[in-house]
Amino acid sequence: MVSAMEMPGPAELIKWVVSAHAARQGVDAALVDRQLPKVYEQLLGVMRIAAENSSPWVQDFDNLAADLLDATARSLQGDPEGITEDLIAGMAQRDLPGCRSIYATDVLGPSEWIKPTAYRYLAIQARHYLRGNARRGKKWHLTVDHELAQAILSSCERAKNDHGTGNTLHQSRTLFDNRGELSWVEGEPRFQFSRILLWTKEELCSPIAKSIVAIHEAFHIPLMCKIVTRDDPLRQGDFILFEGITHQSGYANVRANRGFALHSLREGRMPNGERCRDVYSRLLRDPALLMATDARYVYVKRAA
Repeated sequence: MVSAMEMPGPAELIKWVVSAHAARQGVDAALVDRQLPKVYEQLLGVMRIAAENSSPWVQDFDNLAADLLDATARSLQGDPEGITEDLIAGMAQRDLPGCRSIYATDVLGPSEWIKPTAYRYLAIQARHYLRGNARRGKKWHLTVDHELAQAILSSCERAKNDHGTGNTLHQSRTLFDNRGELSWVEGEPRFQFSRILLWTKEELCSPIAKSIVAIHEAFHIPLMCKIVTRDDPLRQGDFILFEGITHQSGYANVRANRGFALHSLREGRMPNGERCRDVYSRLLRDPALLMATDARYVYVKRAA
């Protein structure tokens, strides 16, 4: 019998389940990480059901989900490149304190999201986001600025029209189009967080992308998408910008040789001198921008 002191926590149990499943299926150990996005998606799904059954404590369950996401990713071996433990520690100590807005783009595609460190990185950001939008410490209530609000509303409306995909939706599939399910308003944000994917149709339709979209939806993070080609100039780099009242900081991945090189942002600018905030504003106004959950549904349906 396992004693209380020896009882594994959620992170260890999830690691065992993923490894055992891979072993039973005869999957090579190197492919175990590919199961992680689905595991995280299911974990957050369980937490969401628990929260819905305990509505006065929804915020507590949301915070617990972020903690479990962090703990699970922490227990798994990280990747030595890209998002490192030093970068995560620096973000928590330098970038998030005093931050009121996070603006992120992604050109690396779903493959970057099979790394456990990517989920630790997201979990820490999500925890600050959740705490910044809890009314009286419990009830979720999100406030976003005018620019982001208009981008969300426009993206939801585009899903209901033929935007070149050959398919339309009667209603956006994101909770941001259902104020009864997700309370959010336009105003002065306490802490806002959004991400724009600059992915190909193939990347967005991948199984890993389904879990990535679901995880962002679970944390009520506006996740938008602009479909691009692999050689689109927009794919030359991506960034995450932390913006406070008096400071801007963050990181950028810039294409170099056959991969990408990580840089710290200087005064909110990419290594080429372009202001990240200007880039993000242009993307938010892009007429092809969609909520990622809508874009994926439409393109998967079209490919079927």
